[in-house]
This record gives sequence, C-alpha cells and structure tokens, in this order.
Amino acid sequence: METDYDFWIGLEDLPLESYNGGRKIQTLITRRILNRTRQYSEKHTLLGLGRSRLANGNLMMERDFVVQTYTMGLMGGLLFVAPYIAAMLYCGIQLLRSARTRFRIELLAIFAALGMFFCAALYSGHLIDELYSIILGVFYLGFLIDALREPAPVQDQEGRQHA
Repeated sequence: METDYDFWIGLEDLPLESYNGGRKIQTLITRRILNRTRQYSEKHTLLGLGRSRLANGNLMMERDFVVQTYTMGLMGGLLFVAPYIAAMLYCGIQLLRSARTRFRIELLAIFAALGMFFCAALYSGHLIDELYSIILGVFYLGFLIDALREPAPVQDQEGRQHA
C-alpha cells in the first residue's frame, strides 16, 4: 500500500469540508484497499466480506448503512435494512391517511423519533448493528404499527366516540 502515492496524495488534496469527521476518508481507504486486493471480487460486492474479516483488517467505518453494504454486501444489506425502511414508509403513509380521523401526538412523536434514529444511524453509525439500540427501535416501530392498525373510533350522532 505504501507504493500507492497517487491515492495518498489525492487524499491530502481533499478539501477539509469533505472529510466529514474522517468518515469519508475511512470509506475511501477501505474501498481502495479492497479494490487492490486480488481476492476481492464481484461476489463480495453482492454478498459482502463478513463482519469479522472487516474488523480483523482494522477497516472500521462509522456509517451504519455503509458498513452493512461492506459486511453483508448489497443483497444482505438490502435484506437487513429494507424491512425497517418499508415499515417506516407504511407508518408515514398511515399517519397521513388517518390524520383527520385519529390524530394522536404521541404517534407523531414516535414516528419522528424513529426517523431521527435512522438519520443518526446513517450519519454516525453503531446504532443498527448494536443489539440494544435496534431492539429498542424495533419495539417502538412495532408499537407504532400496532397503534396505526387499530380501527378509527366511530362517532355517533351525539358526538360520542366508540371503538
């Protein structure tokens, strides 16, 4: 790697704004190392390298969705992250559809908190891979889905609500 002068000089020429706290450099170095490795092939792009191989090579990245792409590949990352994204889309659509009939501020707050959770995972990392945080996030996501699947209360002629 020490003979790859053009790459390392190119890293020095990057503007400071593009460093993003070193996260972009970690990704660039990992991508360069993997592209120069003879054993790296298209199957690793689709199926991933595995968490232990990436950790043993001290190729630590801090952005969650990028880490899943390298450890589990495109297919594994999609299978791992797609249910969370699909559930969030479902909840967002259900919140918008039922905004007039059964608006509850706590459901909106949980949805916003889950959105911030996934944004923080994208920006800072170490949230989706960690067991405690993902169990807590999935618990709240399940609660939100269950609350949105309840039938809307029906009002009678006198204005009283019935479940």
